[in-house]
Amino acid sequence: MNNSAVFKNLLDHVLMMDFSRTDIDALFESMQPYLAKLADKLYVAKTEIHYDVSSDIYNIGKTHKTFERVYCENVASDSEAVTRTKNDDNNKQITIWPVYGHKWTKREMRDILAVSNLILMSFSHAAMEIYHAKIQYIDSVTGILNHPGIRHYGKETEKIYSIEDYSGCFIHINNFRYFNQRFGHFAADEIICQCAAMLYDNTDHDRELVARLGAANFFALIRNSALESFIDMTSNMQVKIEQEEYMFPLSIHTRIGVCPAQKDDNVSDLITKSSFSYEQAKQEKVNIAYFNQDKMEISLQKKAMREMLPKAIENGEITPFYQPKVDMHTGLLYGCEALARWIHDGKIVPPGDFIPVAEECGLVTKIDLYMLRSVCRDLRSWMDSGLEPVRVSVNYSQQDFSNNLLINETLNIIKEYDIDGNYIEFEITETSYIEQFAALDEFIRIMHEHGIRVSLDDFGTGYSSLKMFGTLDIDVVKLDKSLFDSIRPEDKKSRVILKSIASMIDQIDITTIAEGIETDEQLMLVHEIGGHVVQGFIFDKPLMHDEFTKRLVSRKYKPYTECIVRK
Repeated sequence: MNNSAVFKNLLDHVLMMDFSRTDIDALFESMQPYLAKLADKLYVAKTEIHYDVSSDIYNIGKTHKTFERVYCENVASDSEAVTRTKNDDNNKQITIWPVYGHKWTKREMRDILAVSNLILMSFSHAAMEIYHAKIQYIDSVTGILNHPGIRHYGKETEKIYSIEDYSGCFIHINNFRYFNQRFGHFAADEIICQCAAMLYDNTDHDRELVARLGAANFFALIRNSALESFIDMTSNMQVKIEQEEYMFPLSIHTRIGVCPAQKDDNVSDLITKSSFSYEQAKQEKVNIAYFNQDKMEISLQKKAMREMLPKAIENGEITPFYQPKVDMHTGLLYGCEALARWIHDGKIVPPGDFIPVAEECGLVTKIDLYMLRSVCRDLRSWMDSGLEPVRVSVNYSQQDFSNNLLINETLNIIKEYDIDGNYIEFEITETSYIEQFAALDEFIRIMHEHGIRVSLDDFGTGYSSLKMFGTLDIDVVKLDKSLFDSIRPEDKKSRVILKSIASMIDQIDITTIAEGIETDEQLMLVHEIGGHVVQGFIFDKPLMHDEFTKRLVSRKYKPYTECIVRK
């Protein structure tokens, strides 16, 4: 086979190669059978290729790599060698030595140069394919990994090292929006780049990874042995940006979520868990938080509830349970409170679980108005059946009073079911008084114009300012369960104070209701302070519609004197 045929075979081989799957080492080795034949025919003793390659997966660092192959031990001097260079991102150079004592003919030299160019072209093509394969994993602003990149190379790291030796760190630059607004977009990008460079410089590129997830968020996969020093560095980074020819120094503070890896974790899990830890740090207003599985499960439950609540309201899954209020001296049914209960898949979701979620996602007003409508519908059905109802209290949240249409929507519902205002009472909290005084004051005034009473719920749990009795025209005060739970028989001072408060409220013509009463001792304390109306398990639990309807028929409980177990 002549030189042209061997060269053509080499060219065909190069053209048929899948460079997307070929690294530089594999490329060089695959060409050896053809180069060895050409070396024999062209009297080549040695080839040497110098090539700049990335020292890491980021394409940030460069290292010099040499590919050398000796075909004959009798190598001519360097002065007789032929060198070809291609200057680009990878700076490739090939040098070919003839066999000692052989001087290449013009035809041989032409073939030597053709082979050199083909090798350089092949290396350039492979480098381009490798770069294109990498670029999808590199952040275009900082040059470090992006979100797909950390997941891709994270899988490679998991194959080599034990994941339990690592921790995931989610890093957020605090107040980055301020930097953007004050210094401009380009300076903000420079801040991001300098922070990325510091994170990169403080990682072991062979065993650790760092990525920008977007905006001012980074993620790093750090060995546990280096975690403490990495966090110390990350917590306070110093950068400089140019402003009007002056290098402006800035201290960059971060908030970090950390998740030490468990046996079954992968890098994707660590990204999710460390970002959750960051959110916890943000909520708790601390600079660093470590992953807590229990908190995450609670958070996921809340998220599921946020997604289900709108449909639950639409499907009528939230329903009123009625807890009776009883005149403890006569045993007669005095009234009741409508308590929201969520019945989902045949189980009752406690209000303590879903009401805070409803408040967080802005659905509590929708629930409160839905509850009012349900109560009015039940009141109308009782009256239409000839059953005299009692006054039903409905809870209104503090958020409700931010709704400018609350009064109109409330009255329209009551009017729609043609309910006498005497049968409706609204319970509000002390927090509503403090946060929404003006709106609450107007609400009470207009409700009174329609014969509707307003009560203050949970008195004794919050600020409990007596000033509110002089500024708001409250009809009822509900003494919280905690007041009766905390007072012991020997605690005379607290008993006197509670009795004085109850007496004072009574003297200004405000009704008191003791709620959450469960024991004989608590009932005796209510009697001692002059109370009359009680709500609590000692008389009855919250009841579904049909059960409460039976109470409306009988309307009778054992009075105080029969409830107390005499010892």
